[in-house]
Amino acid sequence: MSGRDKAWADISTTFTRPKNYIEAITGGAVFAREKWNTPMGEVYPIKIDDLGDHLGRVQNATLKLYTKTARMNRRDLIWNGQYVYYVDMILPHMRLAGSYEKACRDYDLWEIDQRVANYYYDITKRGFAQETVPSKIFSGAGYLPFSEDADRRNSKGRWL
Repeated sequence: MSGRDKAWADISTTFTRPKNYIEAITGGAVFAREKWNTPMGEVYPIKIDDLGDHLGRVQNATLKLYTKTARMNRRDLIWNGQYVYYVDMILPHMRLAGSYEKACRDYDLWEIDQRVANYYYDITKRGFAQETVPSKIFSGAGYLPFSEDADRRNSKGRWL
């Protein structure tokens, strides 16, 4: 079986009982914001009965996203995942702090370091990324603790 043929786990079910949790859902919540930088204090809940007014926009955005995603090769899907978990989560904070433009201009925020790009081939060999990485992340064993004396400025990362 090739890597493309392997089934990928939906990690949202990693810690749920039962594993197929859909039938066990008894409730949910929907929250909305008007723009990307809407303050958390202005994020508002939408009652399920009122969701119809928003459902068309949600369905159109979801279809657009999945149509684009379905055409991507595996490497692009992986890069998009790293952008979601690395760049996208800090974008609102960077924009509010006024450091987004500097990060793009001076530090190539959206660029993939060549060492990481080259390592892609190694981590996909022998199923390492698919089998080892998730178990290390979810067990907590994938992260080494920093000593109390560690200086954060000694990392290969950049401070803006």
